[in-house]
Amino acid sequence: MSPRGKSLLAIQRRWRWVYIGWDATTASLAYWMLYSFRKTAIEPSLFGIDHLLWGNKFYIGIFATTFLWLASLWLVGMYNNPLRKSRLKEMGRIVQVGIVFVLCYFLAFLLDDYVGSTLDYFHIGGRFAAAILLLSLGGRIFIASLIRRQIRNKRFAFPTLLIGTRGFIEPKIQDIKRHGRASGEVFVGWVNILDDGDCDALDGIPMVSSIDGVSECFLSLDVEDCIVALPENMHGSLSSLILVLEQLESRIFMFPDTYGILSGQVQMDDHGLPLVEWHLNPMTAFQAHSKRLVDVTIST
Repeated sequence: MSPRGKSLLAIQRRWRWVYIGWDATTASLAYWMLYSFRKTAIEPSLFGIDHLLWGNKFYIGIFATTFLWLASLWLVGMYNNPLRKSRLKEMGRIVQVGIVFVLCYFLAFLLDDYVGSTLDYFHIGGRFAAAILLLSLGGRIFIASLIRRQIRNKRFAFPTLLIGTRGFIEPKIQDIKRHGRASGEVFVGWVNILDDGDCDALDGIPMVSSIDGVSECFLSLDVEDCIVALPENMHGSLSSLILVLEQLESRIFMFPDTYGILSGQVQMDDHGLPLVEWHLNPMTAFQAHSKRLVDVTIST
């Protein structure tokens, strides 16, 4: 899901390249540490030579390692939505991906290497794993913190539409605005889902359209997110609205009912407000990218 506005799209692309650049640097440094340890510690003691020359295999190895690391991160969706990352979730995913990557890398490239003893395997693998994990964690937390700071300083924001009824929204409007400030959302307007002639602003948020004009409103205002605020007795009318919002590829938040939470169809929001996010894609990033790779492989 790409941003609608050109400015926000350019910002997202720039930060995605920042992530890619740091991950490439991480993989290169990790391989350099691995290779230099072999050349200065393992091979001299194994072959009795004080210093061994670094050959062309170093450059092949550093390129292959960088490519495999970037491909692994892409496969699990680490470059999706770079402006909307949770630092805590990012740490967990990097640790998971890093452990699997190091194990596969060790089995594929390091297990049949020349070593003096079994302990050397732990020295080589441990240094490589520590470099990959620590550099990735530190860099990504730092980058995500810079993005959060830019959001707090209003360097960029996500235009958001509020859809619902005045009676349901008004008691919660301050909590909704607090959620918006925390997540970088700017409310560009609200849409009254009832045909009751209410066209007044809602706590400073202008009325911008009726429910029939939601599609045009999204395109004209470059809306990225929407918050659906309906009482529970009106959730039966959500199907048609959700269908329209999914076609617009909007990020959808809404106030949940009991069934939505218990059925596991939605995920709770991170900012304290009892909002749930409606997931447009039933597949995870890993499933979607794996399917894409299989499709491309079969078609060629």
